[in-house]
Amino acid sequence: MPKAVSGRPLAEDSEIGVTLWRLRPARTDEPIEIRDLVQRTGVVAKEEWTPERLASDTAFEEGQMARLSIESLRTGFLYIINRAKYQDGTYGVPYLIFPTRLIYRGDNRVEAGRSIQIPGPDEEPFTLERRKSKEGDLQISEELIILVAPQRLQSFLVAPSDRQKLTAQSVENLIQKYAAPYEVAEKISGAGQAITIAEKRAAKTTNRTLSNEDPYPQTIIG
Repeated sequence: MPKAVSGRPLAEDSEIGVTLWRLRPARTDEPIEIRDLVQRTGVVAKEEWTPERLASDTAFEEGQMARLSIESLRTGFLYIINRAKYQDGTYGVPYLIFPTRLIYRGDNRVEAGRSIQIPGPDEEPFTLERRKSKEGDLQISEELIILVAPQRLQSFLVAPSDRQKLTAQSVENLIQKYAAPYEVAEKISGAGQAITIAEKRAAKTTNRTLSNEDPYPQTIIG
């Protein structure tokens, strides 16, 4: 995604960059700075794993670990809602997964060059599990609803302490109010590349930003 130089965007500022990271065992020739220390269930010691890029349509296997990075050219406030989608076309319970006070202490401001990581850099990564609906239908995907608002939403003026359960109707209201047509573009030859030191550092703190010399997000939505 084009980023800003001295605060001046290089492209339309409605674009959002999304990078999906799958964790794989770290190699000995990879910098220590890019590795995640993960305490997996049933494993005594923490293990070193490296996040690598995936195409947005990559299918995960159960038990695999993942992270998500979001970048925005538009200055504003970021909100991410997650819900499961099942075989019959229905959705599971929606959750606000960002902002929470567990991630950047609830600071959900975004601007050009800032990278937001979900789960937060100090949290364990997602572990993919395939669930069933109340009717017994298998989950086929996870849906993320990403919104960059020019001002804080009245419904979420204070970031919850952890992910927050929402009602299906409140999510539909947000979709009806803010949804717009969009296109998706994928970074050529990006899938499979390990996270860089700059990307890792930018996700660690709100004080670091990415530049035009750093890799663009894997998927551009705009």
